[in-house]
Amino acid sequence: PEGHKTTGLKGLAGLKPAELIAELSSGNEWRRETAQRLLIENGDKSLAPALTAFGAQTSSVMGRVHAMWTQHGLGVVDWTLVSAGLADVDPRVRAAALRISESLVAGPHRTDVITRWTELAAKETVPEVQVQLALTMGEAKDLTVDLAAAALAQRAAEHIAIQDAFISGLAGRELEVFAAVLK
Repeated sequence: PEGHKTTGLKGLAGLKPAELIAELSSGNEWRRETAQRLLIENGDKSLAPALTAFGAQTSSVMGRVHAMWTQHGLGVVDWTLVSAGLADVDPRVRAAALRISESLVAGPHRTDVITRWTELAAKETVPEVQVQLALTMGEAKDLTVDLAAAALAQRAAEHIAIQDAFISGLAGRELEVFAAVLK
């Protein structure tokens, strides 16, 4: 339009890692996603602490989401950041943290992860997060977690997607879980 002045954004290709991390909270989706892609392509796993610090201090919801997904892409998921994400006030952050926490369930934080999942299953009220939670809980392949997911599916009975998500996570364990639910 007439009189419009461009913002003169700096290109991302030549930015240092710290500058790219700062771009993860940009209001421009393309810049956030491109910064994330460049950080992951760089493959510098030593950025994990900087991403954790950034994710913990940024007021940007999408910045917190991108910090976790960047760590995931680098293969350096940090339980501290994911744990904070699971308790975040924004449902988009909680849903992303749930999905990312799946990569931690087979590691040394298994007990912490499962505990947080079951706590969330008892109190989460946002349907989109409940769906991700039901999908995620199936990754534990643990009867106690499956029963918590069943309780979530029953509590949110009006949302068929949550029930579908719960059932889809039971692959190969359906009879065992359904027998336990009936008890």
